[in-house]
Amino acid sequence: MLSKFTKGLILALYVACFVSLGILIKTKDMTEDLDNHPDFSLSLLIILVELMKMVMSFTLALISGRKNLKVTIKRISTLRAEKFRFMIISFSYFIYNQLNFVNYLHFSSPMVKLMMNSRIIFTVILDYLLLSKTFDTELFQSIFLLFMGCVLGQYDNESNYGYESDTSKVLTIILNYFLLFFQAFLSSFGSVISELMYKSYSDPIHEQNFWHCTWGFLFNYVVLCLRDKRLINLFALIKLLSPTKILYVILLSCGGILASSLLKHLSSVTKAYASSCELFISALFSAFIFGKKISFNFIMASILVTYSVVLYTNIKTKKKKKQMNKKLKVDEKKLK
Repeated sequence: MLSKFTKGLILALYVACFVSLGILIKTKDMTEDLDNHPDFSLSLLIILVELMKMVMSFTLALISGRKNLKVTIKRISTLRAEKFRFMIISFSYFIYNQLNFVNYLHFSSPMVKLMMNSRIIFTVILDYLLLSKTFDTELFQSIFLLFMGCVLGQYDNESNYGYESDTSKVLTIILNYFLLFFQAFLSSFGSVISELMYKSYSDPIHEQNFWHCTWGFLFNYVVLCLRDKRLINLFALIKLLSPTKILYVILLSCGGILASSLLKHLSSVTKAYASSCELFISALFSAFIFGKKISFNFIMASILVTYSVVLYTNIKTKKKKKQMNKKLKVDEKKLK
């Protein structure tokens, strides 16, 4: 079991990592490349991030296990269950990545980002259904406030939130909206099922992560290379990356590794809160760095999110007190 300090450090590093990414994505180098070559740039970044996470997981398994290279390889290769358990999780994230390409064809970027907030609601529902946790009305209230705060904070009166596809067929429009929400659902499903997998087995997390990231790399590399053959020669393309993009890949990879630790030692709901808070912190830093104005919507949203975080913290404190009281009662009965 990790100490409270270590858990808090993992949470803080996760938020700091994605705050840095939120700022980095707004730099000229990143925005111009993603605007000019959106599919190719996004595909390349996805593949490189999965590859980097795979290498990082193996390195951390080697260091944390304090074993030589041969022993580490043998140990990882014998984790037969992990190979197939994490294939399911990696496949769900792979489909999530592919839906990015589909949904951005039919919806504007602000619309997709806004609708992705529905994963906050999906997370708490799946957390209740898959992890057999008791339904907590206060928790659902705090999550709903978080959801409303995120939607309000990202909503911009000047942005286009329309449906951009040329088709006017009702069934096609319904299908496209379904795929949009299904993408958000897959994000939540991946988090909750990962938490279940990480906590159900006692194998070291970095060894589990290795298979998670290996499957993720294989799925994305094979399919994205079929879409764009330029991606086959991956190592030649790495040389063309600017320092900003390399930093982006490193930060996103570190964020992925930290997310796994967050799910292993905390929870998918805590991760949802951390991700939501990161959006607001990065927006504040971006406003300071790039000189953007903070809207009234953002101020109101920040109040909602802060109140939601306070409620969630109080809920966790109450649960810990109840658990402590139960233990005391059990100990008292044993003494009698």
